[in-house]
Amino acid sequence: MLRSLVPFRHFDDGVLATLASQSELVQAPGDFVLFERMVDTGEVCFVIDGDVRLTDAGGNSRIVSGGSVLSHIPLNPESTCTEDAIVLDAATVMRLDRRDIERITGKPITAADNERVDTQHGQLEEKIYTLIYQALQAGTLELPSMPGTGVRIAKHLEDATADSDSIARIIQLDPALTARLIQVANSPAFKGRSQIETCQNAVTRMGLSTTRDLVISFVLKGIFRSRNPVLQKRMERVWRHSTRVAAISYVLARKLTGLDAGQAMLAGLMHDIGVIPILTSAERFPGLADDAALLDRMLDRLRGDCGAMMFRKWEFAPEFIDVALHAEDWQREGSDRPDYTDIVIIAKMHSYIGTSRMAEIPRIDTVPAFHKMALGEMGPGMSLRVMDEAKDEINAMQQVLQ
Repeated sequence: MLRSLVPFRHFDDGVLATLASQSELVQAPGDFVLFERMVDTGEVCFVIDGDVRLTDAGGNSRIVSGGSVLSHIPLNPESTCTEDAIVLDAATVMRLDRRDIERITGKPITAADNERVDTQHGQLEEKIYTLIYQALQAGTLELPSMPGTGVRIAKHLEDATADSDSIARIIQLDPALTARLIQVANSPAFKGRSQIETCQNAVTRMGLSTTRDLVISFVLKGIFRSRNPVLQKRMERVWRHSTRVAAISYVLARKLTGLDAGQAMLAGLMHDIGVIPILTSAERFPGLADDAALLDRMLDRLRGDCGAMMFRKWEFAPEFIDVALHAEDWQREGSDRPDYTDIVIIAKMHSYIGTSRMAEIPRIDTVPAFHKMALGEMGPGMSLRVMDEAKDEINAMQQVLQ
């Protein structure tokens, strides 16, 4: 844990081991006060898990969540706190005595430690993250709304009277969407014995929930847009990758019981939705679009948090929030039964086959999600046999989504 924290990551193992022996992990309940403004506690605190609200003298609040970018820097870098810190529901907090830190490392903790690693990039990364979070909380973030047709269909399906006729009437308000849905109903992914010619028949063939998930996926493509040509190429690259993950997720879910294939597809398609506010915000920083290394680093560290923010804003189910946060958490345990996050994890790993990313991920048979799903034996090149057998089905579904 210490090695992941900004003030300590450059120290050697001996220093970290000594520091670890003097640290304390506290399980704090909701409403627990970690420290108060203008009080010297003699301690330095980091959020490891859960959420802590920090409020300054002007009443401005921010939330630091365990695992987020801001959790890697001290909650109270200066000895005299400038904010009140209160645990929201529950949190795991690491506490260290300031005197122990200075004695063991030879240097005190100060506010400058928040900017010590990759100073220029770290400041920019923190600035953009804070901008995104505060703007979202204030309702001022330039965040695309869930397209209207998707919202109307999702809400209508909550009505007990919803049927294929009523869903078709909503879809038919958008002629282009109607034509697209009929085309998909006749595609190899869904094709039946007869040719579909009406929207109502298309909905009947695919089912209400699958129709809903497909409509949302079709309208989502339109929000992967940037005014900057370089960032637009990134948006397109993310979308193509997401359609691949979505297609694999769809096929995987069909081979499992208790999980909806349409929801798995949508989870795979939207797992990287957090790139949108990051890249949109990046437009405001001259030169950032051309700094590929920094942009990659920012996307890797921020998109999970931002994706979770978007899903909360759009009032998606908690399962989608979990997918956004843990889609690349290869060693995630979760529950005993496979869930949508497990499916997306395995789908992402399979999507990396044949790419440079293979060198950065663990063997698939060392991943908990793989064993929970019990999908088949390993094949050459880290490929699942069941995926090789389903490659035509995967390709057909990816064509539907592109």
